[in-house]
Amino acid sequence: MCGDEKLRAMLYDLTENSEFLTTYNFRWAEIGKYTAHGIRDISGPGYWNYNCFAYALGLNGNPQFDRLVAAHGGHPEPLVPGRFIEHLKKKGILSVRSGSNYSPQDIVLYYGGKKLKHAARVVTTIDKLESKWGVGRHYQHGLYEVPYTYGDTIEVARAPDVATVLKELARWQSSGRK
Repeated sequence: MCGDEKLRAMLYDLTENSEFLTTYNFRWAEIGKYTAHGIRDISGPGYWNYNCFAYALGLNGNPQFDRLVAAHGGHPEPLVPGRFIEHLKKKGILSVRSGSNYSPQDIVLYYGGKKLKHAARVVTTIDKLESKWGVGRHYQHGLYEVPYTYGDTIEVARAPDVATVLKELARWQSSGRK
């Protein structure tokens, strides 16, 4: 496993716990005591209406995306699944680069085996990414400061233009590939 195995297990417990809302503060405090790490909870208002893929693509906070989410019951999971990210790759809209070096405006895709599990947005060149974890919150973290279930294999891609992604998302939805 890449990164700190115990930390990644603790992050999994934090995000995938069925009692997330009632245990969050306790679990977050335990992580803070465990070891030196660069993880920060940077959640602001409105972090419930997008998932990691929508966030990495820069869709959160976009009025057109918010309307699409509202039209689909208020939850983004069926709207922007990992399959949509793979679709963007196949169409050449999301361009994967060779190697594992990344820079701001890139997206890091995390795979468990061959399955896409998570995406993060690169915010600085010194190992700072931002992403949405589990059912709730939004974090700034290092490359492998993520729950272990997100996997150890990564791909780096240049973030596409938001308008292009929204246009393709509308096509994707109208074709029934949800």
